[in-house]
Amino acid sequence: MSQDVSNPDDIDKIVAAFTPIYLEEMNGVSLMDRVDTKFIFNRNELSKILINGFGDYKILEIDGLRIMGYKNQYFDTKNKQFYIDHHNGKKGRTKVRVREYINSGLSFLEVKRKNNKGRTRKTRIRIPEFQTKLSKENLGFVNNLVPKQEELFPILQNSFNRITLVNQHTLERVTFDTDLYFDNHQNTMAFNQLVIAEVKQASFNRSTPIFELLRANRITPYRISKYCIGATSLYNDLKGNAFKEKLLRINKITAA
Repeated sequence: MSQDVSNPDDIDKIVAAFTPIYLEEMNGVSLMDRVDTKFIFNRNELSKILINGFGDYKILEIDGLRIMGYKNQYFDTKNKQFYIDHHNGKKGRTKVRVREYINSGLSFLEVKRKNNKGRTRKTRIRIPEFQTKLSKENLGFVNNLVPKQEELFPILQNSFNRITLVNQHTLERVTFDTDLYFDNHQNTMAFNQLVIAEVKQASFNRSTPIFELLRANRITPYRISKYCIGATSLYNDLKGNAFKEKLLRINKITAA
């Protein structure tokens, strides 16, 4: 630990104590083809998890920042087929989004596909700026990966702050997303006390330090999609039975 953290609830001081890893060093741990494991918990739990990760993880730092802002624009078909596939438990699923890394101003069009073996593959291209409508060229990029898609429509935006840790000993990244906010230009929803953690690995390994830390704090893996939680929260006409339990759990966790 590079400096003393006198107040364990001061996230800024905690993240400042980590050894940094810089963007140019991240190519080896980009994990565009990976296995994801997600967790949800109350923000009050975050500090003790981070403090206990000092010896095993470095923290991503860009331009002096270690907590970075993200903004996503999600796209779906007119009948929201990507959402419905997830709701119905389809094994092969797709998400299409434009992501802006707010602090750096970089934007990408991304297609995330999860296959029937639970592996996630992310493919992306750099675009000049954050976009809320797909150009013909960008729709062509999507169709090359997800054939026979009709026109895609902007469904919702979400923003959050992210802390990214990188395992010093094995191929693994861990992200902690906070301050989640959703907006479809008609309704908004915020989950200020929720943390969504995601462990990204080349192959599933539950014996890494982050799994042990979360298990020690009685935090267990939990399947959740920011897009689907946002959509079911903002659209009253969407089929949402499969996500009701998840929203109840989020409300219980964030009320603690």
